Amino acid sequence: MIPSVEHQPYVELTLWHILKIAGCYHLVGEPLHREDGGPRITSPIAEMDARNWLATTESGRQYRLFEGSTVPLEQLKHGFLKGYCAYYGLDIDDVELANVFDVELALATPANSLKV
Repeated sequence: MIPSVEHQPYVELTLWHILKIAGCYHLVGEPLHREDGGPRITSPIAEMDARNWLATTESGRQYRLFEGSTVPLEQLKHGFLKGYCAYYGLDIDDVELANVFDVELALATPANSLKV
């Protein structure tokens, strides 16, 4: 089980990808330190700082990104993501890889900042 944001506000993440799932960007990866838990898919990314390799999710947790994953998306789709998509009723074929710089730009657009 993933600890609450209150107990774990910051995680160093390795072997990560950014995925666009149902119109939202999520990190998928493994915490750098075993005591921080196992592989995870984050809540949607709210802010991205590509220069400093930091992402903050809608839950408020901050992720520091280390080496990216070399695992191909198709391999993720047949493993870790298959159960996630089935659980949430999502079409796995709609999952796309996203680039950290494109995500930063998308989240910084004025249309995204008009949340009510």
